[in-house]
Amino acid sequence: MVPVLLHGLNESSFMWQGWMSKPGFGNSIRVDFPGFGGQDVPAGFDFSISSYAQWLQEQLKGMAGPFLLIGHSMGGYIALEYLNRYPEQVGGVVLVNSYASADNQTRKQHRNQAIEMLSKNPSAYFRLFSEALFYPEPGWLKRPEGRMFYRQLLALKPSVIQEVLKGLMDRLCHRETVLKWNSNIHYIFGSEDKMLEADMLQQEANQLGARQTCIPGKGHMLPWQASELVQSYILSQFELPAHKALPLHT
Repeated sequence: MVPVLLHGLNESSFMWQGWMSKPGFGNSIRVDFPGFGGQDVPAGFDFSISSYAQWLQEQLKGMAGPFLLIGHSMGGYIALEYLNRYPEQVGGVVLVNSYASADNQTRKQHRNQAIEMLSKNPSAYFRLFSEALFYPEPGWLKRPEGRMFYRQLLALKPSVIQEVLKGLMDRLCHRETVLKWNSNIHYIFGSEDKMLEADMLQQEANQLGARQTCIPGKGHMLPWQASELVQSYILSQFELPAHKALPLHT
């Protein structure tokens, strides 16, 4: 299987840079979704999760699968939508700090508050978002890769983030998708995640019969905070050949 590394909200393919030199992940494909990492937004693109999944299918067209979709946060939502639409192309899904349920009313309220903050005070939104993202290790933002992430974050267009947040609120529930493919779907999450609570993710994985692992003491940014542990778990569950890195440029 070929790993496809899918970043989350306000992130970019840069977050996976350290993975490309690791055994088993050298042939990984990483993408920048429209609106992030300098990726252009196609004309008429509506920022829905279904549109992101369709866009991803266009990028992977002609490439040899099956694909192992490794999605962080929003990337996990896109991975499940992709699996639902194109199951014959997918050999497995790893949800890193992500889940299958649609937004409940509380989470929609939080997203609406973020949309309002982006209109009134984008700098406050970026600060609060980054603090929650890297909790409980704020020192990450002082590291070179953390500073690079924050520069990329500040370069994003608030109007794009607002549209993506609306798309997240309207996304489909994929609990049935996980129930159908649960033996090939894995949840990985941190015990200290302030964006998606570990108890909620554990409960959903249990209800749907999916495999799961919780990494103690880590938060939402597992691909950086605990990259070796996440990689080791994935390699223990899937057979991934080590090939030359193939980052996807569009």
